[in-house]
Amino acid sequence: MRLKKVYFMKIRTFLVSCFVLLHFLFPHLSPAQDINEILAKMIEANFLASYEGTLTTVLINAPLTKIYRYKIVNYGSYHRREELLTDGINKEINFDDGKYLWRFFPSKNLVIKERSRISSPIHFRIQKNFDLLKQNYEIQVIGEYNINTRSGYKLLFKPKKSDRPQQIFWIDAKSGIPFKIEKYGPDNKLVSLSSFSKIRFIVPKKKKGAFLMVPPHTKITEVKEEDNLSVEKAANLMGNQIFFPQYLPSGFTLKDIVLRFHGIKDKEKVLQFFYTDGLSAISIFQKKYRPEDNVGTSPSMVKIKLDGKEAFLSTSGTLNIVNINSHPLNITLMGDVFKEELIKVAQSLKPKSTN
Repeated sequence: MRLKKVYFMKIRTFLVSCFVLLHFLFPHLSPAQDINEILAKMIEANFLASYEGTLTTVLINAPLTKIYRYKIVNYGSYHRREELLTDGINKEINFDDGKYLWRFFPSKNLVIKERSRISSPIHFRIQKNFDLLKQNYEIQVIGEYNINTRSGYKLLFKPKKSDRPQQIFWIDAKSGIPFKIEKYGPDNKLVSLSSFSKIRFIVPKKKKGAFLMVPPHTKITEVKEEDNLSVEKAANLMGNQIFFPQYLPSGFTLKDIVLRFHGIKDKEKVLQFFYTDGLSAISIFQKKYRPEDNVGTSPSMVKIKLDGKEAFLSTSGTLNIVNINSHPLNITLMGDVFKEELIKVAQSLKPKSTN
């Protein structure tokens, strides 16, 4: 499996998990309650809460609507299991033990071992960016609800700039779990809906060694990473040339530069620039050009031109993706901003050399 494709899937899941984190921001909505205390409770609850349920995500994008269902078991104590509920070749089972994330692909007889998503530096930096969130979003309680004996309130995250999605969280008053998350496009039409069903607030039994069972002779590939890199060191690690954006949407700041690598002599390298406005995120992935990595066409892809280079634009819910395949680097931009903004970022990429 190509490393870049694996990280497409990871960043999509990662962005969703970032949004889910925010459901703990206002557990009681007391005006007198210190925001730092609320943030500390959010961090603790995300790691220690115990529950299980089915999460359904519907991505409403013309011409196709996609539906994903996940069985989620949050054991607390930095342990979490996720299973993509499909019988097809895209079947995937993940288990995060707080130190490593183990990703099992049954159809490929493959396990990918990488650093824990829960305890990763990017994850913790997201949690510390509440001031950035307040700078870029108006946060309002817009109503209450009662569903199946559970009550709660609707929390609106309205961006101060009109170039990124508006989001509404349906928060369970008792537990703080988001039963539903709505995301809206540039025309204020619903384009993404995630909701829990069959959720139970229990402490699941943990059987030693039974979190992730795989068949004998399953191949295990480990993905290593270096984080908190400087631009200069990142360029050196990538052969003294990388591409850096000259434009970013208002409010986005660079929070981490990460290099991931695997394979023979660790030659398979992927560099990630990670930006956030406190809620939405933009990632720029770069790897050495290989013709075999060129993205094929599909009904969901639109061919575009960027400074004479061929590129492809695709959309998944509110997540837009731009692929640029040309020498010396294959570049992929992924962002929870509207497509016009992501294209501007792509057009602004300029080579940065340390020579």
